[in-house]
Amino acid sequence: MSPTEGRWRQLHNPPAVREHRCAFRSKPNPSTKQNRLLRLEQNRHPAEIIHCSGVVRRELLYRALVTPSTWTPLLRCAIARVLKRTRVVIRRDGVSLEAGTGEGQGGWTVISGEQYEPELVPWLNLLKPGQIVADIGANIGTYSLRASNRVGERGTVVAFEPMPNTLELLRRNCARNGASNIVIVPKAVGAEVGRTTLRTSGHHSSASIVNSAFSIGFDAEITTIDYILPELKLARLDHVKMDIEGAEPLALQGMETTIRSYKPTILFEAGPSVRETINLLSSFSYEIGRYDVGGCWSADLGGGNLFARPH
Repeated sequence: MSPTEGRWRQLHNPPAVREHRCAFRSKPNPSTKQNRLLRLEQNRHPAEIIHCSGVVRRELLYRALVTPSTWTPLLRCAIARVLKRTRVVIRRDGVSLEAGTGEGQGGWTVISGEQYEPELVPWLNLLKPGQIVADIGANIGTYSLRASNRVGERGTVVAFEPMPNTLELLRRNCARNGASNIVIVPKAVGAEVGRTTLRTSGHHSSASIVNSAFSIGFDAEITTIDYILPELKLARLDHVKMDIEGAEPLALQGMETTIRSYKPTILFEAGPSVRETINLLSSFSYEIGRYDVGGCWSADLGGGNLFARPH
């Protein structure tokens, strides 16, 4: 294994035992869980990923080059950059996405499709027709549009995205795919309703209401899940996906009533606030782990995104 591939695996598919024999899983002891959390916080610092450093760019490029299904979209992005185009449209997994041709994570997500984050496929497999999904930190619609296809016309996807440039792409992508069951909410999600300072690094893929390291700040509206569901006249919530750069604990505080009432499954990024996020979810009687592509549950707390489900 090359050093580049090894580093990729550490960031996005860390070497942890995945339990396929679910019925015979032994209960992890607390010390092991704490060690995994510590490694999680040390090995996947979000700033390294968000800013897409040179090392990470090389790893992403390597991953794309060794995956044949990414060759065509990668070539299209490369041609667009040579022609000095700022945006490109890629069709992957039945979804057309317009994305920037820069070096942020959003473009790599579009190129790689469902293979970019291994948690995307099992998350989509949980979605059923007619269900209601909240995509908190929807970005350009990578998750929202695929969720829209899964829940169908009788379902609803509520996509929260406060960044103006990213919001424009999200709206264009929803219109491009005819996703009439997606409700776009141009607001951040937190613990209370009002206004806040949203900070960004300038990439389409990163913005935060808690990360002061981001250099660009602007005023934005903020809401809570507990407030927005009645406002949208939604009777329940079945699934939540969160990728909001460390603000996950605040979003959870603002959806406590919803969580206790409807027990949605929650997919969240294992970022800088992962320990606080897990503690909050545990207080709601949730267990944390991940599903593999076959739908088997594991208590693995490796890097990437984690699942939370009610006990």
